[in-house]
Amino acid sequence: NAKKFKTILNGIIEEVERRYKILADNNVQNIQELKNKGSKDAMNMPHIMVIVDEFADIIDSQQNWNIREDIVLALKRL
Repeated sequence: NAKKFKTILNGIIEEVERRYKILADNNVQNIQELKNKGSKDAMNMPHIMVIVDEFADIIDSQQNWNIREDIVLALKRL
């Protein structure tokens, strides 16, 4: 279901944005640099991998172009 996919994707985007803020606040570029600094935030920051299976089917199943566009734009933000 594309609406469910969009909800999950938005949750992932929120987490990525939260992590970017932590990295910026610590003046580092990635999680490894944060770990090397000894930051306690790094301990709660495992790597994230997003795999979208059957993406074309999710998009094609939607008659609503706004939902299609929202999904693609959300992926772009990652």
